[in-house]
Amino acid sequence: MMRITQGVMTDNFMRNLQKNMERLDRYNEQLSSGKKFRFPSQDPIGAARSMNYSADIDKSEQFEKNIDQALSWMQTSESAMDDSNQVMQRARELTVQGANDTLTAGERENLAAEMTELRDELISIAEARHGDRHVFSGQMTDRAPFDEDGNYQGDHKNIIREVSPGVEMPINVNGEEAFGEAIDALDDVISDLKGGAARVYSDELEPGTLITADPGEDFEMTISIDGEEVEIGNDVIEEGQTRSEFVSAVNDKINDEFGEEDKRFVRLRGNTIEFRSLEEEDMENSSVQIDFASDEGLANGASLGDALFADADYTIGETVEGGEGSLRLSEDDIATFDEAIDSNLTTRAELGARVNRLEMTERRLEDNIINMRELLSENEDTDMAKAIMELRMEESVYQASLATGARVMQPTLVDFLQ
Repeated sequence: MMRITQGVMTDNFMRNLQKNMERLDRYNEQLSSGKKFRFPSQDPIGAARSMNYSADIDKSEQFEKNIDQALSWMQTSESAMDDSNQVMQRARELTVQGANDTLTAGERENLAAEMTELRDELISIAEARHGDRHVFSGQMTDRAPFDEDGNYQGDHKNIIREVSPGVEMPINVNGEEAFGEAIDALDDVISDLKGGAARVYSDELEPGTLITADPGEDFEMTISIDGEEVEIGNDVIEEGQTRSEFVSAVNDKINDEFGEEDKRFVRLRGNTIEFRSLEEEDMENSSVQIDFASDEGLANGASLGDALFADADYTIGETVEGGEGSLRLSEDDIATFDEAIDSNLTTRAELGARVNRLEMTERRLEDNIINMRELLSENEDTDMAKAIMELRMEESVYQASLATGARVMQPTLVDFLQ
């Protein structure tokens, strides 16, 4: 049986009093700091939960910043495309006027001058910036999307933002996609309104495959533009080519031979193919001529020459020179603007859909942040009412401990000496 002495009672009293003071201090600290714990050692599990909640909140807030940046960028793009739509609508109106055969040469020149201003305005709109970065240049945001000749200078890469865990979204539209068709259409109409440069037009062609047979080794087509000849052989003409593929292949060859880049000496206009000189300074001396050395059975069972020009106002081998009557401004040009306007609307609709999705994602992130903050608060913030009640209880216990100690601890000789 353990012997209880005055010293043992005193030690027990001091130990219990210290524990009571520690509990009293803990509740006092919770009330003064507003937190259940200050150090992980005080509540390891609670501290781990708080770290997880805080990490989730930080991630969601970063996603919100990404979305805000994306929305701002896309709204800049959408605003620019809305402005460009007005330019294209006006250009279409002028094209309708220009298709009137009763216009004088002076009136056509005036229309061409206004169309040139519209083209310059469209290129200016395409240079829209978000801060100091061009929004329509792909990832090459430090350079303008188009040069003064209307050639696209950016790239076709997407600018990506992560908008929620594992979800990335492109936020940009490249300038070629947004404005390329409209600039090409304006260039074509301006060239036509100025008029006079030599043009050769094919027959009306059926949609679909143009080249229905292997051209073979002996195939040879010669295109002469302003006296410069280009040989078109089986390295250019391939079985299965459609009208547009034929046009693209021939343009690539001519550009390569002439040392040019992305110029359209041949273009598809509705159901016809146009071969043209791009001379504008000396149009009266411009010329176009097309010859076939061998082209049997290449298009719908007939020769390509017959398929293109059998009923056209052009004889194979004939030289067409620049001057009056060598241009055509018609429903094809109006249709080109309609296509550019439709493309603009489609791109804007896609942007709008992405904006709507981002706004919904942002609202979801805001709800998630609120929920995480509530959980974080529940995990680490002091319940004031409960802490006050516990503090009062501990104060009572502490006071009782002191009173008990006064009774338990016997008077000493020092007390009598006083």
